Amino acid sequence: MNARTRWIVGPVVAALVLLATACGHGGTVDPAKSAVVGAGSPPPSTAAAKVTQCAGTGQTKHADLVYASSDNPKLTSLDVYQVTRPAGCGPAPILFWVHGGGWQKGDKANQLTDKKAWTLAHGWTLVSVDYRLAPKVTYPVPNQDVADAVAWMLAHARQFGADPTRTALMGHSAGGGIVAAVTTDERYLTEAGSHLSAIDCAVSLDTDGYDISKKGDDGGIYDAMFGTDPSKWADESPLTHVAAGKHIPRYFIVTRGSATRRADAHHFADALTAAKVPTTIIETSSLDHNGVNGAVGRPGDTLVTPGLTTFLTSCFA
Repeated sequence: MNARTRWIVGPVVAALVLLATACGHGGTVDPAKSAVVGAGSPPPSTAAAKVTQCAGTGQTKHADLVYASSDNPKLTSLDVYQVTRPAGCGPAPILFWVHGGGWQKGDKANQLTDKKAWTLAHGWTLVSVDYRLAPKVTYPVPNQDVADAVAWMLAHARQFGADPTRTALMGHSAGGGIVAAVTTDERYLTEAGSHLSAIDCAVSLDTDGYDISKKGDDGGIYDAMFGTDPSKWADESPLTHVAAGKHIPRYFIVTRGSATRRADAHHFADALTAAKVPTTIIETSSLDHNGVNGAVGRPGDTLVTPGLTTFLTSCFA
């Protein structure tokens, strides 16, 4: 059963509406009492019990591991936050993190304090990825870099006590756009020596990089990465590459901001749903752009972290 789930959240999580599914059912769920689990997932109680049992007991950072050769090895490197799990839990699931910064700035070490503690508490390995930036490079280099990072980590996962068969790719802002590209356009992971089926779940946090043709007046941010030739924008857009039967992973999307920005996110979610990809989308009006990133894993957050945790726990179960 494939489902599209829409959450509208404000200062307090207010409502969760389960829209029409392939079976034609719908309804309203109180998130204080229930959790949404994607198609084919175990009951929430089973997943929650496994999290409690396999919560991390320690975390070791392996910094600046070069995943591909380039003229700037720092920007083609990743950090692995290896988690120690109790005996009997087996290798840890892998959560890749792709930072934002308008494709022109940002770093894999930024805003990780809460994310590190959150992934440790759930027994997940966190992999934070750097990639090359505009104006020194342009499309599709950042997408290729992140795909190379994923392939490298999956090939080396066992060295870090991680499970290459349980993976999720998450990004914010430009990083969310890169995640959307890598998980819909099979060329990137294929060229890196992997496959779309290697990613179980994808999380895109507050990006409007789904359809490059609708970039609007962005102050040149998109021009610097994607150029000014409209004939190329369709191929550069993740939306273009959404199709059924490609092993696109289950999706969790957070959006906010202008009506146009939110509409673009919903258009992408609608395309995923039409391609039979189980998709959850959250709208949160009380957070600004940076606030969405900062909310992930933050203690006491009620807007992003609870739903995201349920999604990833289900993904990794």
